Amino acid sequence: MRTQVKADLMLVLVAMFWGSSCLLTKIALEDLQEFNLISIRFLAGFVLSSVILLRKRRISKKTVLYSALISANYFVVVAFMTFGVQYTTVSKAGFLTCLAGVFVPIICVFVFKKKLDKKTVFCVVATFVGVYMLTMSGAGDGGGINLGDVLCTLCSLFFAVHILLTGHIVKRADPMALTVFQLGFVGLYNLAASFFFEAPHLPTTGASWLSVLLLAALCSVCGTLLQNMAQKHTSETHAGIILTLEPAFAVMFAYVFLKETLTAGGYIGALILLASIVILEVDFSAKI
Repeated sequence: MRTQVKADLMLVLVAMFWGSSCLLTKIALEDLQEFNLISIRFLAGFVLSSVILLRKRRISKKTVLYSALISANYFVVVAFMTFGVQYTTVSKAGFLTCLAGVFVPIICVFVFKKKLDKKTVFCVVATFVGVYMLTMSGAGDGGGINLGDVLCTLCSLFFAVHILLTGHIVKRADPMALTVFQLGFVGLYNLAASFFFEAPHLPTTGASWLSVLLLAALCSVCGTLLQNMAQKHTSETHAGIILTLEPAFAVMFAYVFLKETLTAGGYIGALILLASIVILEVDFSAKI
């Protein structure tokens, strides 16, 4: 199997883990405030990943500095997502936080003057159409835009920046060490915000503890590590579009656990979105 295909499959797993994050966040927010939740999630992820990944590993100052830099942007990403989930449905949050797949190539074109091939342009357009139909057709709230939708869209914009930063930095730093310290810095930034704006405390219910631990292990540790490793072997545009699979998983989890459903237009949008991923990954010029 080609190295890029393996990297792209790793990104599919990342999308699945992150697709569960909206549901888990919604559950945990019944007990914890936003910055409080994020700080516990990422500090728990930092402790877990330190034990697993940092044994006998030499840490450079450059890696720590890169982690602090990339974490400042990711702090904004997770904050917009967590606050956004409070004001919209799990399904719509999953859709809107995947718009990075559209923002990444747009940033590449206008900021870095990159040219995109015709197939990638088609997939970007198809992704935009699919996400638009998924969102505006309604996902459990009758459709339309609310505050949560705006916050989740801003999350996508900053996540697009995060994808580009990660693609640049992982080629200059140890991905595993970068993952661990990124979790730690995001946790510290949010802990400081929680003490400033909230009254932080540990989870008080079993459901909250389970949600936080799953967020830490799957969404923070596994998701961040797999993304950092995969982006060494695939392009930023591929990463951005593949990660738009996140809403498909979000819809599945929302239906199974919350019984949220989509309209006919929403399901058509989902099919368009998935088709764009298949078209991106298949080399139609290759001989069978």
